Amino acid sequence: MLVGQGIFGQDGFYAGIEMGVLSGRFHYTNEKGYSLSQGCIGNTVGAHFGKRKKGFYFQTGIYRDRPDHPFAEINYETWEPSKSFSAANGIENYRIPLYVGKEFKIYKQLYGGVGLGFNTIIARDIGEVSGFGTVHYDLTQPVLTASGDSTWGALRVDHRVNFGFESVFTLGMRSKGNFDYFLKAGYLAHFQPFSNETITHYSNREVITATRVGQNSMTIGVGLSYRFQSRNRENEPTETIF
Repeated sequence: MLVGQGIFGQDGFYAGIEMGVLSGRFHYTNEKGYSLSQGCIGNTVGAHFGKRKKGFYFQTGIYRDRPDHPFAEINYETWEPSKSFSAANGIENYRIPLYVGKEFKIYKQLYGGVGLGFNTIIARDIGEVSGFGTVHYDLTQPVLTASGDSTWGALRVDHRVNFGFESVFTLGMRSKGNFDYFLKAGYLAHFQPFSNETITHYSNREVITATRVGQNSMTIGVGLSYRFQSRNRENEPTETIF
């Protein structure tokens, strides 16, 4: 099939921007033996720069990731945790990936891509960076007074620099105007937890402790890339076999 060289037949450099959502995965365990895994939505934004060569691409960039952290909901009678639909602002990371991948044509200007990346993750803050608390009130009392059923947590980052691998999948449209519009999904596997939380649950009967770690995460986002034209291609044929 013959297609315009400016669409699929061209190697060269490109640059662009991306934005989307990031879902961090958090694993909770308390001293009563209960555990719970939960995802929580945050955001990611970044810029990339790369080069295409014979159907392969080599890319780097910088991204700001900020996964939100869910509150720790628990039954104060049984100490069994449950998923929370409320969240607090999480830690802020800066991620520098090195990708290598393969692109392939799907139909006309529609293309797909798969890739593997090695990430360097740099935490903006280190040590104890934030906390959260929930207090339950006894509504039967004339004056609102906090009951013993409450939870307090402290979020800390133990390592300034972390590393990990990432698998990425791309679906996009390549235009004749040197722009690519794409949807990208990625799965990030960290070498070490990206956050640690120490949680204390208080009741009128007992006080227990729990821990929660931020493990791997997923991203889904949209992006825009611009393909730079090489001057030495101006006199080349306008069509080539893809």
